[in-house]
Amino acid sequence: MANVGMVGLDWQERVNWDRLRKHRLNRARERMKAHGLGAMLCMYDENVRYITGTLTPGWNRLKPGLRYCLLCGDDAPVLFEQGDIGLHIQKHSPWIPKDHVRYSYAWIKGAAGPASLQQVTKFTNAIVQEMKKAGVDGQKLGVDFVDINMIQIFKDSKIDWADGMTPMMEARAIKNEDEQECMRQVGAIGDAAHWEFMKFLKPGLTENQLTAHIMEFLYNIPGMEDVEDVFVSSGLISWPNWRIFSDRII
Repeated sequence: MANVGMVGLDWQERVNWDRLRKHRLNRARERMKAHGLGAMLCMYDENVRYITGTLTPGWNRLKPGLRYCLLCGDDAPVLFEQGDIGLHIQKHSPWIPKDHVRYSYAWIKGAAGPASLQQVTKFTNAIVQEMKKAGVDGQKLGVDFVDINMIQIFKDSKIDWADGMTPMMEARAIKNEDEQECMRQVGAIGDAAHWEFMKFLKPGLTENQLTAHIMEFLYNIPGMEDVEDVFVSSGLISWPNWRIFSDRII
């Protein structure tokens, strides 16, 4: 493809988002079955995004399990989303069946003690229910994240669980033509950011000012949804690179 155009056109094939979503879902399902799993529970947002093709607010990506998805056999993914965000998924992501969008039961950030166990129990009961609906109950469940509460409740619920991160990493390792084109676009944006940084840089500015400028530059690019971080380390902290920034004057 190697076009690096970002806008969809009627006269030229660029990134085919429907093909990309289907490729990712098929890859995840293929690797799930290859590992002998009847279902796969994903709690890390990068895996949820990969399987469902859905976007959630930044705060919802901070901890695994604030939202999560379940892939059972040949059934469509079930998405457990935070609160009423699921209503937007139903409206804007038609490739996820509306009756496959659920409320999530989260405990990773903010619940402790009895409240945590209560949430994990609800969480586990919902997973078991969905596996029964899909006819894969009793089969092995792959999980990409686990904590001490899940281990106990899964044991009580007789869930046979196994590593689900390995099949997901195997799935994501193979990129189709659309993902490769997206990576070229990201590379071009990175080049542009470094060039803009060189033009803007001058003595007397602070690392904070440089960081703010590049953040603004990146978020002004159409379609930009998330800038994970910007590192501006100068002078004495540039090597070994601390990968932070401060009010240090350059």
